[in-house]
Amino acid sequence: MKISRKFFLLNISIILITMIVLSFVLTDVIQDFVYDNVSDDLYAENKMLLNSFSYKEALNISDNEIQIDKKLSSLKVGNKIWDVIVVENDGKLYYETLKDNGKINLSDDVINDLMSLPYEEINEIDIDEHSYIAVKLDPISNDEEMIITVISLISDYDVVEVINSIKWVLIKTIILICLLSFLALVFYEKQLTKPINILMDATKRIGEKNFNESIEIKTGDEFEELGNAFNQMSGRLNELDIKQKQFYENISHEIKTPLAVVSGYAQCIKTGIIEKEDEALDTIVDECTRLKTMLENFILLSKLDTVEEIYNFEKININDVIGNTLNSLESLIVVNEIDVLFEPEEEMYLFADEHKLGKLFSNVLLNCIKFASGKIEINVMKLDKYFVISITDDGPGFSDTILNKPIARNIISENDGNGLGLSIIDKIAKGHDGLVSLSNNECGAVYQVKLLIKE
Repeated sequence: MKISRKFFLLNISIILITMIVLSFVLTDVIQDFVYDNVSDDLYAENKMLLNSFSYKEALNISDNEIQIDKKLSSLKVGNKIWDVIVVENDGKLYYETLKDNGKINLSDDVINDLMSLPYEEINEIDIDEHSYIAVKLDPISNDEEMIITVISLISDYDVVEVINSIKWVLIKTIILICLLSFLALVFYEKQLTKPINILMDATKRIGEKNFNESIEIKTGDEFEELGNAFNQMSGRLNELDIKQKQFYENISHEIKTPLAVVSGYAQCIKTGIIEKEDEALDTIVDECTRLKTMLENFILLSKLDTVEEIYNFEKININDVIGNTLNSLESLIVVNEIDVLFEPEEEMYLFADEHKLGKLFSNVLLNCIKFASGKIEINVMKLDKYFVISITDDGPGFSDTILNKPIARNIISENDGNGLGLSIIDKIAKGHDGLVSLSNNECGAVYQVKLLIKE
């Protein structure tokens, strides 16, 4: 199921559950509210009717029936949802609206039950299988006897009708809210899934190696940030793809050169064109050695680019690593008549991979030996949390092309004094949380390697 459908169903479920729970809660609240308000209205109605009678009118109620009827009629008693019963002091029913409203007739027993209700309270009473809420306040009386009692009452059926009418309004409101929520969810679903679909389509094109893919998402939220990050990723992938293609083209060209030399000399030896076969064979051996070194560096660099290459960190003396590397290159140093100045003053320990650091210094020194006029200087110093190793030669220095670009594999020409060696140096340094920088001084090229001192 798509995320848009999941989102839609989840929100619809939440809305429906919320509305159902809310309807139950509101039903109880509305019922309590209506009953409380009806009771208050009955109490106020009863109070108003009592206040409408003067003591003289109540005292002469039997002689003033016409006037009392007019008074009650003027108050529009009986036109409301509640009813009124007026009882004389001898229990005689004087006035009631139940009959006028087409409801039940009051018997003497019912009147007696009503007269026995407590004063100043909200009471519930059953009359002819109908439930009523009744209110009876203090009667109008003289010092010795009650004159009249006014009882206000309302049927539960009428109260339920009021509650049902409110419930019906509530149901229509809930349906309207659900409908509006549904429309809002449909709209928001499209707004939500639109950037996701754009990203999904662009990701598929990236999977097809269309690294120049760029998208535009303007939502002002995390989707826009994700779109910008995607564009940065695709730009970086496109850049790496171009560099990789250039690297393969360059490495193919570099491999062709020694192979062409080997093939040419071999053909000459085979056909007997070259008389000095020993010199030709020496050239073939040199070119094969060069090719072997190039392929070894290529394999090492490929390993360093993968997570498969593991660094075996152990406590080592950086000066010993440099000294061992110099010993391994002693024959080249002697043949090229190079003076190496390296005077370690103290032991400097750090946790590192000794074999890989040996490769790092070996590549640096090989480049220095190749281009130095006769001198190489090595200095090791501690700077904050790093060991800084500076290796300087007195050669022509780095070209502007190399200094103006970061170390990359796509520049592999040994004629420029660069090549796979520099890429290997950079990878190994980064594997030790360090870095490599290249520069020139008044003497020649300067390699500066910073290695983090891990404890």
